[in-house]
Amino acid sequence: MIVSSALDVYNLALSAVHARGRLTALTDNKRERFECDRWYEMVFKVTQEASFWPSNKTITKLTDKKTRNFQNDWQEGDPDPQFKYSYELPYNYLRARYLTNYDRFTLTFDQFTQSIRLNTNTDDAVLVYTMSQDDLTVWEPDLVQATVYGLAGHIAGPITGRGELIQKNINLANEFLQKAQTAVDDDHIPVEHIPPEFIARGYGGDTTSHRFIYPYGSFFSAAVTNP
Repeated sequence: MIVSSALDVYNLALSAVHARGRLTALTDNKRERFECDRWYEMVFKVTQEASFWPSNKTITKLTDKKTRNFQNDWQEGDPDPQFKYSYELPYNYLRARYLTNYDRFTLTFDQFTQSIRLNTNTDDAVLVYTMSQDDLTVWEPDLVQATVYGLAGHIAGPITGRGELIQKNINLANEFLQKAQTAVDDDHIPVEHIPPEFIARGYGGDTTSHRFIYPYGSFFSAAVTNP
């Protein structure tokens, strides 16, 4: 399943729900296009955030650092109380994954800058994150299928009136998202941090380091629009 534009995704979703018509352009004055437009942005966001896809993975050194002085009382605009630094998120940011040193962080809405900022105790933090990947030609096949079936699940009711197609397509989309998450989880195995010589001497402590990885986004809900 190869796509190069949102139009391809729309038509594949229409095919998945057995719609009679197809679209020739994203400007077609048809109900099918209006329904796809209505749901596409949300479906795009869910599938992009639901796993750590290679096609939307990027890394950057965070900027616009704010530093808290712990000798003073916390005040609005400071990093979260338990953290020393806060940073501006990248312009194409969609969802955090992890800092390169796997340090803990939080995300907070800053009322002064009217933006979400990342708080951590890491100086000069480097963030691995999910970007909004608008180039569909680089999407993985499973990302394409999750997006197609996710969109199909949301347009099935309004376009066809067949409620069974809602659940079928939502389930298919979630299966691809679950598959992607499982593959990533197998990659993120905690690493040994106690020197082997201490383990050999019978040291009984925890033998794994705990790496902070930001949670995935949610799956699709079956509670979508019915006719």
